[in-house]
Amino acid sequence: MLEEKNKHKITIYINGEEKEVVKDKISYEEVIKLAFGHYENSETVIYTVIYFKGNNDKPNGFLLKGQVVMVKKGMRINVTRTNKS
Repeated sequence: MLEEKNKHKITIYINGEEKEVVKDKISYEEVIKLAFGHYENSETVIYTVIYFKGNNDKPNGFLLKGQVVMVKKGMRINVTRTNKS
């Protein structure tokens, strides 16, 4: 396996912003950190992560806490954060 620094960069879009990753897979928490700069693990904060134009096996779907998704060039990910009241 190649070291991360030797891998090529893959361009994806999170909330419309271009991001470069050097991974084959990205986790729920990593996506949220790229979207908001941090991940808040709290009972009062809920994140919704929806991806489009992903891997051919499952090009569209929801990414849930604890899950990972294969990264594909041009993939689009929308992340929303809501406070539970």
